[in-house]
Amino acid sequence: MKRLASYPHFLLLATAILFFSCSNNAKEETEYGQATRELIALVESDPQLKSMLTASIEKAKQINPDKNTNPAQSLEEYYAFVSWCETTMPWAIVKKEKYPEIFDNIFQGICAFYFIIDQPLPELEGKDLVNNSLQYAEPFASWLITFSKSWGNYLDTEASW
Repeated sequence: MKRLASYPHFLLLATAILFFSCSNNAKEETEYGQATRELIALVESDPQLKSMLTASIEKAKQINPDKNTNPAQSLEEYYAFVSWCETTMPWAIVKKEKYPEIFDNIFQGICAFYFIIDQPLPELEGKDLVNNSLQYAEPFASWLITFSKSWGNYLDTEASW
């Protein structure tokens, strides 16, 4: 009789353990590449840069809401996209089945990367930039060099073959 009385307690305890072990709501940490981590630090330490990057992403999203050809439509998605670009092959940046030729995919991928940061921003008008877009404004322009070097370093490794 004692065994039967403890059985419901055991069942309740086992169910609770199973429930709590399966329902982990902790936000997973995203592992970003080195250049992406540098960008995040730069953006988080410069409110004006953060505002302009967010505005550029939003403008790009309004022009092209298709996530297949414009995969970064929020700041967090941009960080994930940049990190992906940092360690991917040039023809794999965006998934575009309409362009079966490898060189067309490379072109599409690079265009997708720069499209997001080439949106005209009123904050940059009259600053003697080639264009009033974020890719020409410091400190973002210098970060683009860091990103390009990081991507080039990856492309020089066996992992990219």
